Amino acid sequence: RRVHGKTLKGEVLPREALAGRDKVKKREREFRFPTHITFDNEGSEIYTIIEVDTRDRPGLLYDLTRTLAANNIYIASAVIATFGAQVVDAFYVKDMFGLKLHAKHRQDALDKK
Repeated sequence: RRVHGKTLKGEVLPREALAGRDKVKKREREFRFPTHITFDNEGSEIYTIIEVDTRDRPGLLYDLTRTLAANNIYIASAVIATFGAQVVDAFYVKDMFGLKLHAKHRQDALDKK
């Protein structure tokens, strides 16, 4: 709980605090979950749905949301699902102008990050 308070005050950087825990557990090494990211502009009338399907790890949700925020992507809603060592996170997003992410080059740039 102290770490949460220090994080909110800016005294601790989450990425650094989780660095030592960001390893695949020995019992989970045999499970393979390749990362798959999809952009769906048809599933919602006003949002682009970004779905991330990958291996779970400490700090993953933080990394995903920071990446979106750093690219001026507004997260209106998120659905987070964990299935053992696998996660499927869906983010309902808009760009800084309140529009869907239609541009393929913008989607590709986010996918690489």
